[in-house]
Amino acid sequence: SSGINAEWPLRPGSVGHEVYADEGWQEIKIGDTIMEFDHRTTRCLITNVNFDGVRTSDTMDTLRKHRPKCEKTKKPLFGSYFSVKQTGSVKPGDKIVLVKSRVA
Repeated sequence: SSGINAEWPLRPGSVGHEVYADEGWQEIKIGDTIMEFDHRTTRCLITNVNFDGVRTSDTMDTLRKHRPKCEKTKKPLFGSYFSVKQTGSVKPGDKIVLVKSRVA
């Protein structure tokens, strides 16, 4: 099932979807809420904290080698921000439904 997962500290995201699946999402629906892709982010501060809760720069150093880079800043692209297009309720266990894909 596809639901929200905020337990994995490297990259909180969705359960039941491929890693980085959000990079191709334009519009999603969770519960009654519709969200639309806004922009990619070049940095996620949670990546500076390891599984023991210790801050480290090792993760970002590794990401710089393996993730696509922002053309403007040359920093690794790591996540996607979505804006609420239609408000509604979201409950634990609600599925993420892909409404529309975007062209990368």
